Amino acid sequence: AAYPFRDTLGEHTGIDIAVSQGSRVKAAADGTVTEAVNGTGDQVSYITISHTNGLVTEYAHLSNLKVKVGDIVKQGDIIGYSGGTPGTPGAGLYTNGAHLHFEVLLNGVSVDPEQYL
Repeated sequence: AAYPFRDTLGEHTGIDIAVSQGSRVKAAADGTVTEAVNGTGDQVSYITISHTNGLVTEYAHLSNLKVKVGDIVKQGDIIGYSGGTPGTPGAGLYTNGAHLHFEVLLNGVSVDPEQYL
């Protein structure tokens, strides 16, 4: 389906994975948590993890965060729980259902996240 918020937010980098509200979100690879934002009101909750070789993963629309900045995580560790249901904490304004936004950057450039799942 077409990204419904392209006109408001610009191009959609990353992928949206349809999961139920409150599903476990796991780290895609070993790394260090560099951002852990527990959004309030209309803000999005998200986690960013820095890995080796310039790789960064981002996880957004979270309903609950289980890590904080500086935490060292291993691949498969639970870092939070999915959200995205409109009107729920951490979902943000621009969401139309429960899901996880997953994004991967390599040296600061968005790349195909499906290669890292």
